[in-house]
Amino acid sequence: MPTLHGYPLTYPSDAAQRGELRELLMNWRDVARPDQLHSLRLGRRVDGLSPLAWNLDIGSLPGTCAIPLCEHFEWPAQRGRPSVFDTDLEGVHIKIVKPLQTSKPGDVRLSQVYLAMLDHPDASRVVLKIYQGSATKDLDSLYGQSELDWDAVLGRFHSEEWAYLKMVHLQGTVIPHIGGFFEVLLPHGEPAVALLMEYIEGMETSGSTGLPILARDQSNPERAQLLKPMMKALMAGQHAILNCGVLWFDIAARNIKWLQTTPAEWTSLRAILIDFDSASPLYFAWDKFLVLGSVLATLNGDYGFSGEAINAAVKDVLASDQKLATVFRVTSERELELILMEP
Repeated sequence: MPTLHGYPLTYPSDAAQRGELRELLMNWRDVARPDQLHSLRLGRRVDGLSPLAWNLDIGSLPGTCAIPLCEHFEWPAQRGRPSVFDTDLEGVHIKIVKPLQTSKPGDVRLSQVYLAMLDHPDASRVVLKIYQGSATKDLDSLYGQSELDWDAVLGRFHSEEWAYLKMVHLQGTVIPHIGGFFEVLLPHGEPAVALLMEYIEGMETSGSTGLPILARDQSNPERAQLLKPMMKALMAGQHAILNCGVLWFDIAARNIKWLQTTPAEWTSLRAILIDFDSASPLYFAWDKFLVLGSVLATLNGDYGFSGEAINAAVKDVLASDQKLATVFRVTSERELELILMEP
């Protein structure tokens, strides 16, 4: 067994040892087949065993609401936490049902995501996210870099662990319930960290079906009705996240899971947001209107709504509810102009 120097939880402080570990990662990269994973065994739970990316107490938050699920939006009833998440899962085997997101030639991803089934009396479907260090695009850049730089590239699960702790009151509504972070050993011999997440029935697991397709279909006569409900659903989710002191800009379509719905229910559309390994603390109030700008950019770039339609919709939404303009710190026409799309 090669010397891992604390990897994947920590990284060696000695440059020569980091070089040895980098060689191991590059060797694992050559033999890893994430799209062919069939089963895994959960190792020890590692929540709290290594330093978080940031302190949980970051002081007073700039202009946020006192409670995350505040009165500015209507919120769905909280889903019950899967009972299996409160049992001892160390040593439990997991059967992979199918890949949801894995590295492929020309599309390398640090995180591999699977729909899976626990071999447990309370078994149910779960989502498994594996932080596979050998699959990172930036592996070649680690040569000669410091321990801190290594953590920035390979230790992104630290950010996600921090974010889920900060957003614990959103689990079961805006974000999934989580069952914890575990050590796993991949079939090719590489150790990794895996996050166990709730699987939600009716949740889209692909951008090729359901609501995403309806939104992108330019010939869909009901498409125009989707823009405002989708915008408000994403604004609600981001507002709740900001209320927890978390700043998150990775609001791409791949990280938005829409609950199955029908046209009659589009006005109460709900989105579940995932993938917080790029999250960071909210320190500055002006970041909030930049977050709103990221929502508009996603509706434009990922869902294909025109800049003209998006601009008209956001102006109408903010004008009809001045509180929303305040919570996203859109306090002037100048600030609004900064986040509007090109027509």
